Amino acid sequence: MNKAVERLTIIFFLLLLIISPIIAAYRSTDRYVCHYVSPGDTLSAIALKYLGNAQKYFSIAQLNGLVNPDLIIAGRYIRVEINPPTAIEPEPTPETAKEAKPTITYDP
Repeated sequence: MNKAVERLTIIFFLLLLIISPIIAAYRSTDRYVCHYVSPGDTLSAIALKYLGNAQKYFSIAQLNGLVNPDLIIAGRYIRVEINPPTAIEPEPTPETAKEAKPTITYDP
């Protein structure tokens, strides 16, 4: 019985060693989005889409090791670091577009 407990303990710790990096990798991917570069894409447009500010294109270039931020190659993936995962707003659907009400301002 004692050897069985030792074996189970060893198996448990081996599984823990195998699973813990997988869990850590899963948690760290919440900070990044992979964007497929299409023809005509620019880093500033990608920054505007994911970060809400086109001026943050340089941080995307640094993250991906791009020497020339004006030169991105279509067909590749670019990683974009997003601070909170909620930084990406969903595209408006026809249902939500109907719910949006125009803002009326009056300036005499």
